[in-house]
Amino acid sequence: MNQRRLTFHLRSGPFGTSRSLAGIDAALAAGAFDQTVQVLLSGDGVLLALAAQEAQRLEQKSPEKILSALPLYDIDALWVDAQALRRRGLGDAALLNNARALEPAAFQRALADADHVLSF
Repeated sequence: MNQRRLTFHLRSGPFGTSRSLAGIDAALAAGAFDQTVQVLLSGDGVLLALAAQEAQRLEQKSPEKILSALPLYDIDALWVDAQALRRRGLGDAALLNNARALEPAAFQRALADADHVLSF
C-alpha cells in the first residue's frame, strides 16, 4: 500500500486562538496512526516554534512542549518559513531544537510535494 504524506500547514500564532493547537493535535493523531506527517509553519505560525515560551502564564498549553514531542510520534519534519522568521526579527537561534528554517523556495517545494495539505 502506497502511504501518502500529510502536511499540516500552521499559519496561526500560538495564543489568542485554538486553531494552531488544533492543527498540532491533528498532526499528533495522524502520527499515532503511522501516517507520514510533516509540519510546516508560516506567517504567525512561526511563533509556535520559538523556545522558552511561557504559556502557563496565559493558562494555555505550551506549544513548545507539544512540538518537542513530535519525534515521539515519528514526526521528524518541523519546518519553519525562514522569511516569516526574518519579518518578525527572529532567526534560527530562537527556534526549538527539532525545528528547521527553510528558505522560501524550499518551503514552497515542501508544500507542493505534499499529497494532502491541511491548513490551520
